[in-house]
Amino acid sequence: MARPRRSQAREDAKGEFVEAAWELFSRRGYDATPVSAIIEKVGLSKGSFYYYFTSKEEVLDAVVSRIVDEISRAVEPIPSHPEFTTQEKMRSFFRAIGDWKVANMDIIREAAEVIYRDENVIIRHKMNNMVVERLSPALAEIVARGIEEGAIDAEEAEGTAEMILRFFNAMAEMQAASFVAAKDDPAALMRVIRKAELYMAAIEKMLGVSRGVLSPLDADFEERLQGAVSGEGMPREPGLSGERG
Repeated sequence: MARPRRSQAREDAKGEFVEAAWELFSRRGYDATPVSAIIEKVGLSKGSFYYYFTSKEEVLDAVVSRIVDEISRAVEPIPSHPEFTTQEKMRSFFRAIGDWKVANMDIIREAAEVIYRDENVIIRHKMNNMVVERLSPALAEIVARGIEEGAIDAEEAEGTAEMILRFFNAMAEMQAASFVAAKDDPAALMRVIRKAELYMAAIEKMLGVSRGVLSPLDADFEERLQGAVSGEGMPREPGLSGERG
């Protein structure tokens, strides 16, 4: 087997630290995970860690980037689906995001507890920009096709996609406290669901489509969400969707 190039080896090592942090943050919690635990789990030196990261906060930043990358990969195939109508593609776009969150509820909750602290506003700002940058192309493609077909009433695809995603970021920030509390407070979970329904209704108005056309919040999804929040759903495999690197 050929020896990996140094640049590839370095990238693999960085990925191992991010994978370890992802698993430990979701299992132990961010505050209860010292840098030493991440280093120990990977089995590399302290110097190796600090070659890639200056702090635990920087590792969290990399974990958030991985989260956004995974969601981006989940929505990328949707615009080119050969059998979906524009409205089905739009519904699938939001459903894919929701399904990923349900499947990764442990790390989503842990990330929310940390990211939405006042002192982490910079990480939050970077995450919001990443969401827009990486999800906009797929959403804009769906909107553009919908405008062309007359299924969506919007002036311009790229701007509309960015507006929807920035609205999405604002809703996520508004819901953060309720989402973190939802594990121990069923009423908080219902507040999350109702606010999500209001968000989808606003998006439908923005796109000029009928009420309920885009909503991914059916009874099955709500049941799976409740199970994931309460810890009764299927556990997530360690690592990023069970993958390495």
